[in-house]
Amino acid sequence: MGNEKFKNGDYEAAVCYYSKILQYDQANYLVQANRALCYIKCGLYGYAYEDIIEVLRQKPDFVKGHYRLGLVYQQMEMYYEAYRSFKRACELDDSNSPEIINALKLSQAQIEEKHVFKGRPSVLMIGNNEEGCCGIGEKAKKKLHRLTPVEDLQGVDVSELACGLSNCACITESSELYVWGANSYKQCGMDGRGASCLPIPTFLRHLTQRKVKAVACGAAHTLVTTNMSIVYSWGMNTMGQCGLDTEDKIISEPTQLQTLISDEIKGIACGMAHSFFLTNEGNLYCCGWNQNGQLGYGEADKSLRKPYRLYLKEDEKFQYISCGGCHTIMITKETGKAYTTGLNSCGQLGLGSQSDQFKPQLVDSLASDVHLTYASCGEEFSFFVSESGKVYSCGLNNVGQCGFDPEQEQMIEIPSLITSIEDQQIEYIVCGKGEAMAINNRGSVYKWGSASTDESFSETRPKVLTTYKNKEVLQISSGREFFGILLAATDIKKSFATGKALNSSIKAGKKTYFEIITVDKTGFMRSKGGDRVNVFGINQVSGKIIDPKTIDIFDPNTGRYEVTLKIRDSGKYLLHVLVNGEPVQMSPFILDVKPGELEASKCSLTFTPCNNFKFEDEPVYKMTAGETVFFTIIFRDRSGAEIDEIEDFSYSRLKIKQNGNTTTDKEIKWDIDFSEFGDNTLKMTCFLADFHKVQVYLDDYLLPLEIDMKIIARIKEKKIENIQTDFINLDITESYAFPQKCCIEDETYTRFPLAEGERVQDKAIRAGHTQHFMVLFKDEFGNPTSLVNEVLNIQITEKDNQMEIKDLQIHEENEYKRKVTFCIKQSGSYQVTVQLGDEPIRPQDKAFDIHVIHSEADFAWTKVLNHQECFSDEDLMPKATIEREIIIQARDQYGNYCHYLDWEKDIECRIFLLNSRTKQTEELKTECTIDLPHKDSSISKFPFTITKPGTYKIQISTSTMGIFGSPFYCTLGDVEARLQAEHEQREALEQARRAQEQERQLQLEKEEKARLKLELERKQKEIQQKIKQQEKEEQAKDLERRRRIAERMKRIRELEREKEATRKLNLQKLQQKMERKKKMKRIGGGFTVPYELTADEADEMKKTTKMQNWMQDVESEEEKQ
Repeated sequence: MGNEKFKNGDYEAAVCYYSKILQYDQANYLVQANRALCYIKCGLYGYAYEDIIEVLRQKPDFVKGHYRLGLVYQQMEMYYEAYRSFKRACELDDSNSPEIINALKLSQAQIEEKHVFKGRPSVLMIGNNEEGCCGIGEKAKKKLHRLTPVEDLQGVDVSELACGLSNCACITESSELYVWGANSYKQCGMDGRGASCLPIPTFLRHLTQRKVKAVACGAAHTLVTTNMSIVYSWGMNTMGQCGLDTEDKIISEPTQLQTLISDEIKGIACGMAHSFFLTNEGNLYCCGWNQNGQLGYGEADKSLRKPYRLYLKEDEKFQYISCGGCHTIMITKETGKAYTTGLNSCGQLGLGSQSDQFKPQLVDSLASDVHLTYASCGEEFSFFVSESGKVYSCGLNNVGQCGFDPEQEQMIEIPSLITSIEDQQIEYIVCGKGEAMAINNRGSVYKWGSASTDESFSETRPKVLTTYKNKEVLQISSGREFFGILLAATDIKKSFATGKALNSSIKAGKKTYFEIITVDKTGFMRSKGGDRVNVFGINQVSGKIIDPKTIDIFDPNTGRYEVTLKIRDSGKYLLHVLVNGEPVQMSPFILDVKPGELEASKCSLTFTPCNNFKFEDEPVYKMTAGETVFFTIIFRDRSGAEIDEIEDFSYSRLKIKQNGNTTTDKEIKWDIDFSEFGDNTLKMTCFLADFHKVQVYLDDYLLPLEIDMKIIARIKEKKIENIQTDFINLDITESYAFPQKCCIEDETYTRFPLAEGERVQDKAIRAGHTQHFMVLFKDEFGNPTSLVNEVLNIQITEKDNQMEIKDLQIHEENEYKRKVTFCIKQSGSYQVTVQLGDEPIRPQDKAFDIHVIHSEADFAWTKVLNHQECFSDEDLMPKATIEREIIIQARDQYGNYCHYLDWEKDIECRIFLLNSRTKQTEELKTECTIDLPHKDSSISKFPFTITKPGTYKIQISTSTMGIFGSPFYCTLGDVEARLQAEHEQREALEQARRAQEQERQLQLEKEEKARLKLELERKQKEIQQKIKQQEKEEQAKDLERRRRIAERMKRIRELEREKEATRKLNLQKLQQKMERKKKMKRIGGGFTVPYELTADEADEMKKTTKMQNWMQDVESEEEKQ
């Protein structure tokens, strides 16, 4: 049922079903995970977080659990924690879910966009980064010249680090294993991912259920032990170095060593291709490659595919083991002596010779009082560290890797004290191909040897690289050409939070302070900050989280983090304090948040209704004017919790508003009594008859009304509960319209500026413009009313001839108003009378006047009185001068005369003389005069004079348009000019004809040239095709000739190869044996060391060289044939 409810989107019902199942089956992690998803859908991220943490405790490799935890962290704005959860889900997910991949990409974008702090670095790398062995990403540099943090391990509590030839692994405090670097032989245990290398640390999901305790990396294989002393191995197994007693050359994923089940393994070590295991009793087991005796069990050239117990004559017990390229150092438990075995080409065994050893030999050249506790093997050199912190070295020193000047000593066959760091009390030392790194008890890191990791660093004597305080360095590890430094992370289990606010009661809305104090793995208080600290709270009742913006975390870089907390809502909370994603001591803390100060926006009212009411879509109560209603105020704080006692409360903080049918608030007409305020009760009496929406405000915040619906439920037989609204509707019945209270509103007449001399007494409007005014009905109390029992009569008449305007309409604007619309087209004075029945509605008891003046001048109605007289036929004859005038009379569209002042400045008459030769125009001067027989004249005159013949353009226009068919043209006779124009026209036509003929001739010449060019190109193509055909035939003949020669040569070579097959095979075997033997002698650092052949080996090499030369002669002869 729960799953069905979830599919239907009813998440709250699904939570109920899932919770019932969990009451009887608390270990059902799938049901709990589904309930967490429902909480996420409902926005209850606090409950979801608690469920998911419990699910992951039961099932750490549950993909959906990590994905949903990431969703919760996103809502808490803990973006880096979300990224780590999504990344873990991707690492565990075999299906490569697009949903999880997209969530991971989104979280990466959020981290970059918001510049999220990832935490202090825990692992630093330096050196060669080929195949991603430094774990800093695909686009990183191939070589790191300075210590660089591994970003994906920032803020991660790493407890152990191991480096191999070109891969690395680390263990977190929660016993999880991360791997990165080369994976071509599956040494990272990531089978099926298709990657030859992992550029960033990746969680190894195969060991999710195991608690990994130790890890070691070889050239291409890896070993781990768990807290149950179970050993797992994977990677290259060509020499049996994985100890699995199988012929498989590659072990693609972690596989348990069955032969060591009965022993409790304490330590593990990996060489180039061999492995050692140390038990709690001090016994040693070994497996893998034994070409140079590095396993120490006495037989050379015999590899072991399963762990073999190594015995010494003295039955010594060991406390430490270190493996190099092809040699091994063992430190005894009681005496602190060193035993060495394996390759000794450069004296790296410290025995005073360069002969390989196939059984462990005691290093007796050290003083008897030197008690060793630690050793480190490079490829062809070794270090021994005493209990007092002194370092002894031996082996190859050609680049100063042993800590001595290479010009003086190229090889050191017995352990020698490194005097340059004699007084430094070295605690840890590691070495690679040709360089070494060490750290003393004060945190100073020393480095010396070749320049393979840092081209700017070439020191043959130990030199300080950097210094860390308070023993911040936990471990140093070395690969072949790179180093890793593990810094002491914060010990979350020992870190704690302190402050009065924790596990106590606080007040909502007030700031609360507490501190988070961090401790590192060495037991020291942190002196620096840089941890990733997150604090969030979960309301135990609602399941919601505290707004992250109300929590402020300050890092003063002292290791003590100051947290400021301001919880706005009261209730019980669980406060979670996380450092680097893990809870500190005693987390989560219980906070009891008490109600805070009065919050007006959270207060509300309860209303006691009258007995006379009706129920519609929302509560509506009827009452009569003068009736009293009661409101009870419920005081609350910001969280909504009720407050019993209010100190220093002022009545002035309350105000009441009433909103009627109009859109504007009006002053309320209530009689309000606060005399019973001790019971939080308001008495209110209303004298205003209207339909009211009553609202009560406290400090400008509207108080919602909680309406008691018990009466409705009893009388109406309806079960309605928890009704809440922001207002209360009171329906007070109004009276009939009372003429003496009715009035005219919104007299929106359009008013224009009047011309000089125009005088109107009342209103002035333009003719033809639609106008309106409102008639508002009111009862005798001045309340707007919709009850009208009389007819509304309206008349508009012209004063002079008593003409009544019929273009008049009455519309219902709303139930209280009538809109009167009218339009008057003739100018004049008009009288308006408004009556309700026989009574006028205006208080003045009289009509009002309206004066209508002409509208805007309409030039379509304007006339030119002397158009034809101005342009008669006789004007076309040449004369000395011609004087004429244009007379215009202006009217509007209704025929009303327009006053001249309305338009004389807007109209103009312009006359131009057109010159036919130069195409230029000459404007003649005119002056406008006004005929004024009376002051209201609308006549305008435009006189003009013409002095010479030609074509004239008369243009009459306004600023926006021309009028009267303007412009007008007239021509005064000039015969000579007309003949000249005709001659010019004929000349122009002749020139145009000549130009067309010339253009046609040029086009014909161009077409002929194009034809000749195409013909030439065609012939050239035919010649080229013939040449190519001949070349192809010659090539075919040559190929056939070569094929025949090749077949003859092939037959000759086959005959010769059959004769020499046996001899050649023997020669190859001999050559391979010699090369393998020579290579085995030079495994490790690859530095130049003198090497002499024995007499037998020299003879055999001469025979081999002679045979090779003979074979080359045979092959060259075959080629000539």
